[in-house]
Amino acid sequence: MSLQFCTQVAAFTSKKHAGLWIGLAIATLALGLAHFQPVHDDDVGACMLEDIITASTSQTPQTSIGEDSGAAPTELELLEPLEARCASLNKEFLNLQKDVPTSLPFATKLLQDLRNFDVQYAITMSYRPPAYESHNASDHNATANQEWQLAQKALVDSKVTRTVTRICFLQLVTAARRLTASLPREGGNANGALGCAAGMLKGIEERAVRELELEGSAQALSCLGVHWSVLAVSDRSSAHLFGSGPMPSGKTASAWVQDSWGTVAPADMVHAEDLLSRSVQGQGSSLHKRQALSIVHAHRLKEHAKALESYEQHSAAARRYQSMAKLAEEGGSAPLSAYALSHLSHTLKMHGSQEEALAAAKGAFDLTMDPLAQFVLATVRLSSGLLTTDALMKGAEGQLRAVAGLLPTDELEMERAKVRNEMLMWQWISNGNVNKCLWTRDVAKFLICTMCKFMF
Repeated sequence: MSLQFCTQVAAFTSKKHAGLWIGLAIATLALGLAHFQPVHDDDVGACMLEDIITASTSQTPQTSIGEDSGAAPTELELLEPLEARCASLNKEFLNLQKDVPTSLPFATKLLQDLRNFDVQYAITMSYRPPAYESHNASDHNATANQEWQLAQKALVDSKVTRTVTRICFLQLVTAARRLTASLPREGGNANGALGCAAGMLKGIEERAVRELELEGSAQALSCLGVHWSVLAVSDRSSAHLFGSGPMPSGKTASAWVQDSWGTVAPADMVHAEDLLSRSVQGQGSSLHKRQALSIVHAHRLKEHAKALESYEQHSAAARRYQSMAKLAEEGGSAPLSAYALSHLSHTLKMHGSQEEALAAAKGAFDLTMDPLAQFVLATVRLSSGLLTTDALMKGAEGQLRAVAGLLPTDELEMERAKVRNEMLMWQWISNGNVNKCLWTRDVAKFLICTMCKFMF
């Protein structure tokens, strides 16, 4: 067990509970030694993570030990420092994600901190203080009544803190999985696992998912949904330290299933969407919380739609863009709703649904004058023969000029430039300026341009 972890344990609670924690540490150490097996893997080099002795949840003490060392700590006294440590680690992961490229030494330190925290988490969450002996209901002693009320409040506070800590723990694991997948394959990380055995952190992820599945709050469901979503849209093999990750019960990594819209998608993606949907629909959440959860759901549907488009599942992607727009609207984010509608309009345009594409593009344009929506409006109106006057043609050409450099891909930029040039050509013809035809690099279009001059 590392010195860092031992010092964390020592500072974790007050001196009056030192006997309890010494007992817990000894028990964990003994159980860990009994189950510790050195890893042998021909594909690994010098592991950059320190050896740490861990014990599974089933092995850690479930009840108080060292009871003769003084009054047992309350659950809240143990949980609050654990939750604070988790929140602190989460901030460190978020700060590290802003570094480009990611610093390998700092990433290694954070992953080691995660492993240390996992041990601390397993010990603390398995501890159960002695049950409070309730007083007789007929006893009107004021002190007894006050003690009973305090005990009930402590139970509620402990339950809330347990939930918050479980959510925080899975958020840590989600961030860590993303981090390991993004680390440069160089130096000590040539094998993608910091020189360690693949799947070394698998147990941590399994514990975090399993623990949060015990919770039913909207925030817990949302956090689980985000983690499954990250698994669904990422290359599972890219985070070697965590292995391929869990799968929904009874499903394989390659399984595709029917979703709630009647289209098909990967099983882990559909599972994530079910969790996220349940989080938004959960009863009891305030309006502000529901809005926040709707935005989280919308952002994950955005990633799902992009992934499905890469699989050429355009109908499934369109359904997600539609739902994303509605969720973003409910969450009060006009830009996110416009993004969804503009991408929906482009998807519909590319697959022949011109009228629906126009409707979606108009919706996005009305919200934020989204560049992609303007592109769709101009091109669909042109291809549908709706630009019947010079004013309409000039308006559409102006839209294409205004969004230059703002479209999401180089391919769309090339198409924008091409369509705009064609619009300009027809304006030249209509104005009788045949000399402009010389600027057309396409021979066929040059001939059309000049012939139209003589005809009209």
